[in-house]
Amino acid sequence: MSINSSLNKKGSVNKSNEDPEDSTRAADIALQAAGLAHDLNNVLATISGYAEMIREDLPAGSPLKDDANHIISGIFRARLLTEEILTLGKYSARGDKENDVAAILMETIDFLTSVLPDNIIIEKDIPVIPVLIRCQPVKLFRIFLNIIRNAIQSMENRGGKLSAGLYLPSNEQLDNMLYNIKNRKEGIKNMLYNISEKRRYAVIYFRDTGPGIDKSVIERIYDPYFTKRNKQGGTGLGLAVVRNIVTELNGDIIVTSRPGEGTGFEILLPLVS
Repeated sequence: MSINSSLNKKGSVNKSNEDPEDSTRAADIALQAAGLAHDLNNVLATISGYAEMIREDLPAGSPLKDDANHIISGIFRARLLTEEILTLGKYSARGDKENDVAAILMETIDFLTSVLPDNIIIEKDIPVIPVLIRCQPVKLFRIFLNIIRNAIQSMENRGGKLSAGLYLPSNEQLDNMLYNIKNRKEGIKNMLYNISEKRRYAVIYFRDTGPGIDKSVIERIYDPYFTKRNKQGGTGLGLAVVRNIVTELNGDIIVTSRPGEGTGFEILLPLVS
């Protein structure tokens, strides 16, 4: 076993002897990928523009309008992926240290706003003061991206609104969250029971006006490869990724959803002491 992958006495990976050249190479690869993603994004934007012009020129009732809509929808999903690669490259050089979760949330929303369908809006309520969490920025970005992307896709056909924001809960608000979780109120699903009354948290929330999640489905939303969007190219990995990262950060997730009433996610992440 190489020294870079040796385990300490507690069984966790010892990172103190990591080769700095490996980190540099990884950052270089991420930046090259980001450059390619940027160029691909420009090509997709051109294709999308022509597809929209074709759709507008088609006569009312033309069956080709559906084909044009499928092309535009596919381009939108591809641009979401390229935006993810772009941001991964941007954040790859930043280490696991204190980072401003409010700033990263704002940056993620700004990235995605440029590829939003015309029938969807994002309203944000994010404090301008730093809210510090110990975490690699790319992990926060992946949490936010996957939840926002799911919300957008759920509203893609009929349009809607996504509200996103961040707040620091009072002790009373945190107590209410714990009460709702422990009493398993209808439509509420907790992930880990990982909230500690001895810590302070930031709450990042996302609330959409989509179709909501059926009770039979909500219990499985974190299962890897579980998806109701197979025909649309869904992989069922997005929320599994979110769960794994939040678990790693000693945080928690509360999901509130009812059919016809939209879906809300609250991500609780411990603040820097």
